[in-house]
Amino acid sequence: MVTSLLLAASLHASTIRGGVSQVWRPMPHGSSMWGGIRPKAATSAATVWVDSYASAMTASSVKTLAYTLNNVAGDLLVVGVEYKPAATSTVWQVLYGTATCSIASSVVGATRNNDMWYLAHPPTGSNTVTVNLTSNGMIGSGAITFRNGATVSGFASTFGTIQAVTLTVTGIAGGMVVDSFVGGKTSDPAVCGQTQVYYGTFGSGANKTVYAGSVKAGAASVNMVWTQNASEEYAESAFAVNP
Repeated sequence: MVTSLLLAASLHASTIRGGVSQVWRPMPHGSSMWGGIRPKAATSAATVWVDSYASAMTASSVKTLAYTLNNVAGDLLVVGVEYKPAATSTVWQVLYGTATCSIASSVVGATRNNDMWYLAHPPTGSNTVTVNLTSNGMIGSGAITFRNGATVSGFASTFGTIQAVTLTVTGIAGGMVVDSFVGGKTSDPAVCGQTQVYYGTFGSGANKTVYAGSVKAGAASVNMVWTQNASEEYAESAFAVNP
């Protein structure tokens, strides 16, 4: 029998337009997260910016995580999935409402994995983000919608065991780069240069896992940087959202 957990993640519509702004950072052990990002003035109608976001996690081992995202008027949905599988579990499906997302990247680390999925023209309004694993695991996830997001490109990923993590993505001016990060048990990553959209932890002891996502203004070369407290296991994916 499929075990499922439904977590309604709090949501705050937000705007990030071509630059770094402040985000509320939740308590590390919260079971659901929300954050308000201070609006910045748009530079042009074609500039990509964050429309809305939500996140959730479960500390128990399940096959399905579901939470609510209210898409105000986003043109592109990105879902990051950061999880610690019980065995060889992988993400086989991500839905927004009844629409099926496409996979952008999948990183299988030693004990912690990272996926990114996306959906063009997501339905507006409140819909459920559903993450389905092939077998049980502890899951964190964040969903972000982007205004003026027309295409995706520059897919990149990395994993290993180090303290300072840097992933370089090729983007364009007027776009944004979005990433998904999962770290080890003693990690408390401090975002470096990008805007943190969601962040949290699940598990305890050897199973403690950090999950997070951030964005940064697009350019020809964009570094997405996370610095952990120590040399820890991690996996990170990122790509460009273009107007």
